[in-house]
Amino acid sequence: LPAGLERRTELRTLGVARVPLTEAIDRLAGLERDPAWWHRLYDSLAGTDPDRLSGLPVPLAGDPEDERAGRPPRTTIGPRQILLPLPDALTGPVLARLSRLGLKVAHPDAAHPLLEKLGALPATPRAVLTTPQVRAAVAGSLDAGEIWDEDALDGDELAETVLTLVRDAELAPGDEPWLGALALPDEDGEPAPAGELVLPGSPFAQVMREGELALADQELADRWGEGPLTACGVLATFALVRATDVVLDPDELEPRDSDFAEPDDAGLLDAVDV
Repeated sequence: LPAGLERRTELRTLGVARVPLTEAIDRLAGLERDPAWWHRLYDSLAGTDPDRLSGLPVPLAGDPEDERAGRPPRTTIGPRQILLPLPDALTGPVLARLSRLGLKVAHPDAAHPLLEKLGALPATPRAVLTTPQVRAAVAGSLDAGEIWDEDALDGDELAETVLTLVRDAELAPGDEPWLGALALPDEDGEPAPAGELVLPGSPFAQVMREGELALADQELADRWGEGPLTACGVLATFALVRATDVVLDPDELEPRDSDFAEPDDAGLLDAVDV
């Protein structure tokens, strides 16, 4: 109500209840409204003390088929840690797949600056790519077909989702080394870690001994090109290794003085033949 109107005697006569804002926010839980309605609500709450809005529901991006059928989106309580889609950053199919990975992404039509002030995170492609959920899916992608889960992404869907994020994030080879575990189809259609595949027709493929390493699927290479695939670890050329990146003389390294060997102790190389 406009300021001062809540004190009008007419409202008391009509039995209009006075509800604190925090209680009104709590009553919104489970409410089914279209995303545009939520956006208007957030607009009306701009400037309110953020501590009073921590329980504000947020509609989530979901299955495009649900939207076409006119079904309202699911909501979650509280904007904190919700991913806030940016204009033209994530497409509908990618958003739907992210929700199946366990990520909570606000519906694009409900996205509002207020949500970011309340703890929502801008869903840049790289921010989404490096979430624990996506990293875990990549790490287990080779075993994806062996674990039955109705909502889980299959290998092709996961690869397409990750490659889309990699492309949109404009990653370079080596920016995210863990992407080398992403399962991609080889020349025989069998899944293999991206870091063990070679890009067909690349300089590396031309000098490699035949059969030494598997080539990536040609259709995959034609669709995505060198950039996204090499950013995921697919080999296309020779890597430049500098002297500062390797141990040239392990005899000069002294092990740390500790009771137990530590994996990152370069001095341990002194105990092996190099």
